[in-house]
Amino acid sequence: MTAAVRAEGVEFAFTPGEPVLCGAALEVAAGEVVAVRGRSGSGKSTFLLCLAGILAPQAGRIEIAGRDLTVLDDDGRSAVRRTSLGFVFQFGELVAELDLLGNVALPLELLGVRRSRAARHAGALLDELGLGPLARRRPGEVSGGQAQRAAVARALVHRPAVVLADEPTGSLDEENAATVLDALVGLAVRRSAALVLVTHDDRVAERASRSVTLVDGAVTDAWSAR
Repeated sequence: MTAAVRAEGVEFAFTPGEPVLCGAALEVAAGEVVAVRGRSGSGKSTFLLCLAGILAPQAGRIEIAGRDLTVLDDDGRSAVRRTSLGFVFQFGELVAELDLLGNVALPLELLGVRRSRAARHAGALLDELGLGPLARRRPGEVSGGQAQRAAVARALVHRPAVVLADEPTGSLDEENAATVLDALVGLAVRRSAALVLVTHDDRVAERASRSVTLVDGAVTDAWSAR
């Protein structure tokens, strides 16, 4: 099976001689959920940003849905993000000026989908996640858990091959975290998206198909709290 995510020998440093990633490697298949763990400062978020093509590694290869990000320019990587990637941030990062429907429809509109059609798809997904009655409210008018579920919908509305999530439940209480995690994992699996979750939470990691750990800038299959 072709991997939806393939990273090989990824090296990255913000400052020369002080590497954050040293030969990091990862493969994730369609429909698979992988938790990336590691101590604070181990490079988890940096690795995720490299997978997203937001940071360009100094060495190595990263493929997303068969596209090699390391040979693309900024415009090429941006195109891959629009078509093949969804991203869930810790604090949602919804557009405050748009209602939930507008936020969820935005990725489709950026792909050139007609606004009315994008709204229909966004509305159906909000309904699926129990947010239909809140579709016309702005992010500041709903709870944190509701906003984060809308962020999940936004990440998956355009049916990306890969979803990247950076501590997606880290700002929520236990009940809301469980609801958001159910929505994220359930929707990704139903849509056969590869889901990569950066987390420090055991309960989140337990929902993954497997867990890997960043230690000394490389990925291992064993969990370590060091």
